[in-house]
Amino acid sequence: MAHSQDRESLLPQLDFDDVNQQHRVNRRRRQRGLAINGAAACGILAVLVLLGYGPHVRQSEESASLGETSVAAEVETCSAAGENCATSRCCSTPGFTCYKKNEFWSECRESCIPGPDPRSPDNAAWTCDKLGKPADGDAPKCSKNGENCLKTGCCEASGMQCFHKADGWATCKVDCEPGIDLTDVDATPWTCKPLGRRTPDVADWVWSKCSATGGDCTKSQCCNEVGM
Repeated sequence: MAHSQDRESLLPQLDFDDVNQQHRVNRRRRQRGLAINGAAACGILAVLVLLGYGPHVRQSEESASLGETSVAAEVETCSAAGENCATSRCCSTPGFTCYKKNEFWSECRESCIPGPDPRSPDNAAWTCDKLGKPADGDAPKCSKNGENCLKTGCCEASGMQCFHKADGWATCKVDCEPGIDLTDVDATPWTCKPLGRRTPDVADWVWSKCSATGGDCTKSQCCNEVGM
């Protein structure tokens, strides 16, 4: 009977040990599973980074996109030829610089001579201080009267506008009426589409304020002929 009781008393202990051992086995299996899953996740992340889906790649792409947007915005905010550039302090026309006239006006132009400008609406003197640096590129070379201005889109002579006639030809004129020009060399009709901006003409104040060619311009500081 004693031996039977001893065996019965050992049975619960043996079952408890088996349970503990089974828990240890299950815990080791879970740990191995977590390790395998973690390694797999790291491997997938590495592949995504190589393929360009990583967070640092997206951040670089976003930074590049923002940089391109910033450059485009800068170009768009720069002033065109003849516009007031006092605020932008830069020009969109190649080779042009923002020159200051006074506290109220600055303009994008190819060059500037201090003093009154015969092409300005008034005789207020230009300081010609440079605001900013010249726009990249060479300034456009405008066409002379009688030349084809299709590519240049501008005229050298004061008050002239480049008008389109037909395919392959445009020239500088004071004005243009669509259709056939009876003074033209042929009967090809003109579209009269203006190309570019009209070259500013000599202002009305010039004839009374500026000196004639060969005259004394010490006081007037300007000539009634453009370029003098």
